[in-house]
Amino acid sequence: MNPEKQVRAVVIGSVKQENNTMKQVIYTDASGDEQTKWIPNACIVSTEEIDGQSIMFLQDATVNSVEVSVADMYGFSTDHAQMQDMADAWIEFGEVTPFSLDAVELQREGEEVEMDFASKDDTVEMFDLTLEDDIDDEESDDSTPQFDTTSFDLSAFVEEEEAVDDEAVKQAKKKQKAIDKVALAREKRKADSDKVKETLNDPISKAMADGKRHDDFGAWNFEAKTYELAMIDYGPNGEKTIIPVRTTNGDARMRTVVNPTLADEDNPLGVVLNRAVGSNFEVIDHPTVFKPVIEQINAVNDAAGQELISWSAFSINKGSRAVMNIDITGYATKTRSESAKSLSNYNYVNLSANRIQDALVEEHGGHRMGVTILNSHDGKSALQAFMTVLRTYCGNLAMRGGVQNLLMYGNSTKVRHMKGSVGQFDAHDWAERVVGALAENQKNLLAMSILRHIPKEIINFDSMLTVFNKHGLLPQPTVKVAAGDKNQFDVDEQGNVVMTTASLGKDAARVLGGHAYNAAVKGWVDPDVHYVAATTKSGAPQRDEDSIGTMWHVAQVGSGMVTHNPMYSDGTRVLHGKKQGVETFMNRSGTMTSLFEDIAFRAVNKYAEHTGQPVDDLQAMEQWYAENPHMLEVPYSDTVKGTKKMKPITEVPSFQETWKVKIVEETVKTK
Repeated sequence: MNPEKQVRAVVIGSVKQENNTMKQVIYTDASGDEQTKWIPNACIVSTEEIDGQSIMFLQDATVNSVEVSVADMYGFSTDHAQMQDMADAWIEFGEVTPFSLDAVELQREGEEVEMDFASKDDTVEMFDLTLEDDIDDEESDDSTPQFDTTSFDLSAFVEEEEAVDDEAVKQAKKKQKAIDKVALAREKRKADSDKVKETLNDPISKAMADGKRHDDFGAWNFEAKTYELAMIDYGPNGEKTIIPVRTTNGDARMRTVVNPTLADEDNPLGVVLNRAVGSNFEVIDHPTVFKPVIEQINAVNDAAGQELISWSAFSINKGSRAVMNIDITGYATKTRSESAKSLSNYNYVNLSANRIQDALVEEHGGHRMGVTILNSHDGKSALQAFMTVLRTYCGNLAMRGGVQNLLMYGNSTKVRHMKGSVGQFDAHDWAERVVGALAENQKNLLAMSILRHIPKEIINFDSMLTVFNKHGLLPQPTVKVAAGDKNQFDVDEQGNVVMTTASLGKDAARVLGGHAYNAAVKGWVDPDVHYVAATTKSGAPQRDEDSIGTMWHVAQVGSGMVTHNPMYSDGTRVLHGKKQGVETFMNRSGTMTSLFEDIAFRAVNKYAEHTGQPVDDLQAMEQWYAENPHMLEVPYSDTVKGTKKMKPITEVPSFQETWKVKIVEETVKTK
């Protein structure tokens, strides 16, 4: 395949110096190497400053009569999920999307200030007007987070009081109404996703259809079509001349790629998948990619005399991308000892071979393992593969890279864009590559086992929420405080108001935003909630319940928040969460997975440095960290070079302390 020339690129880093025509930037490229390069200003379309880093949107330009191809010269690496989303939107569509972690500040300021600082009576009346409006976007969610230390069951309170005023009764009814509404909304979402899941064969694909993503699913087994683009010239009298745009050898210079199966009145030829591709672009249809893989799956199953590997496939983004999920759990059981042996040869963690084997035996029972293949029609990233792990008790997914070799053939050193002959693949060779994929899968299982031994005593959940935020996984709410109430709160050396969990409980603090934050807090204080499911009551084993409060629990909260996009009531309304597609989910899941694997493997290696030998006794490691909490390090964004660095968890501020506080003049409502 000769892909269309890519004319856009992204660099995420820091500016070292600049002159009138260029900027020297330090950044980490896609290979993980640090680069220092000059970028012509003519190539920089836009720049955004995010968390101390510069994200530069680049495109090809002519500089001193020289054509600068940015895709060939620059690249980027980021573990920040929303920066990745922004980069993808620019490279594929040429769209600079705004950074949305703090987008809550862009809400309807006047309306919210008016509501925030009304009297209690007025607030009750306004809730009457807004209760029916469900919140459907985490960036426009003005809910007040609920806290375990301050929440109470108002309806029970009403029953116990002998004399209850009308307002308390009214609020209790509103709370019950919201609880009833969220139950109905959950059932509606479940019914809609179940219709899609009926067409899927494996649990990993079914989990992807949850979390409000089922609308993104479509048919994969179709052939895209391309149509030549032309220029239209209108004469002075309105006559129209259609002029083909051709190369010197007569080929169409520009074409549009469409999905003909989704043709409708507005798109009579089909839905556009790629608006403009060059003459050297060759469409690689999804069936062309997936059918050879299906052949190899069938060959493995036939050789074993049973179904060791299952699969499902579907398209997303109206067919512009397609996903194949391959469930290899049965194959993993058959080849566990072989893949565990391969795993013990990696140098990423100082665990003894026996401890690795024991950990995998313990974790295998509660997980399914797979590989996800992603194909696209956009002329780049045409074929990618990811490891996928599904925790069965809660349906949480973890995704990571590292299984590209599954898609290679022969002695190839890179992933090829499959086209045509199944005969280019050898079933035995492909099966051996599956074993290699299992080793990558089991890194995540091993990490989960290690996280169970990062003890309760040193877990500051609010600090871990700060880490989530640093990696683009948790939007930061905004707090508004009336100028007259400022003296009720602590301030820093610069006089800025600092929030704490206790200060958030004050009536003077009004919190804007918070769907994802609410979901995280709920999952931490209630491990029985469906997207954590860590208790025996939830069907989880006793070892999961024993791990509540450890870093393993934090990992389940994070993956559950991303996978399920849960909806619930905050006591006044239904919170749905922002709708996101499958690709966005994969992006965020990959970031979350990498984050916790980094924590787990760093913890083991740090303790191994202390003992001077590979770790065999994880209980001893757990005790050491309980006594030395400052030794536990977590991934924390480096605001100098644009790459992540590890930081002691004891030095990470609580999430509330990082929130932006907006001081506003109090408005007076008139009756």
